Amino acid sequence: MQDWALVIFTLCISAAAGACIFYGLERQKTADHKLERGFLYLLIMVVIGLLGSLLHLGRPWAAPYSILNIGSSWLSREILFAGSFFVLVAVSWFLERQGRAAAGLIWLTGLLGILAVFSMTQIYMSSFIPAWQSWYTVVEFFAATVVLGGLVAVFTLGREANRQPLKWLMLGAVLLQLALLPNYLGSLGAGAAAGQQSLTMLSGSYGILSLIRWLLILAGMSWFLLVPDRKGQFFPALALIAGLVLGRYLFYASGVAISVGLAGM
Repeated sequence: MQDWALVIFTLCISAAAGACIFYGLERQKTADHKLERGFLYLLIMVVIGLLGSLLHLGRPWAAPYSILNIGSSWLSREILFAGSFFVLVAVSWFLERQGRAAAGLIWLTGLLGILAVFSMTQIYMSSFIPAWQSWYTVVEFFAATVVLGGLVAVFTLGREANRQPLKWLMLGAVLLQLALLPNYLGSLGAGAAAGQQSLTMLSGSYGILSLIRWLLILAGMSWFLLVPDRKGQFFPALALIAGLVLGRYLFYASGVAISVGLAGM
């Protein structure tokens, strides 16, 4: 249950952060483009993500006290950035309902979301789990941010928006992650015993799931690029989301610790 709570939290925040950056680009290009509906969806995603985060905590009511260690703890920074991101998404939605949110506010909101995602990666990279300590954690989390954020933007921006650059950017993120995968797996095999055990799980007991994950992502991305209208993009988008959810589940399920605990928390 805790793994799935983290899957929900990390992917929802990533999707909202990526979409917010794309909204900032769109507002910069077209000041008259209404983003009220888009920010409402982002607000819903952030709320769902934060609820998932609270489910993961053993004592949710103690979460505010975690911010006290912001100078030394990436967990504290994650809570601060994610909470601030929620507030500014809500403010942006309110301002869009009243008229227009300034491009600067949208950029600031997106930046806080990106900082929340970056804080997540640093929490895992400072852990005692070799499979998470790798630079590939940053690649995986930000590839998901680009792809999920792109999906949200494609389906929520108006018809006048040019979606093709977004799609190519999403494809680039997928291909970059896939191209770096062999190097990551090789580093697990050449590293600590816990990392080798993670590699054994990914190629053994989770091997079929790993294959299905990439088939869903690659097939969904290819299909998404080829279909021009949004109605026809619904099923490829579902395939992409399913692949990313499965990938994030495998991220947590295959993590084997050298010892118990997280450093820097």
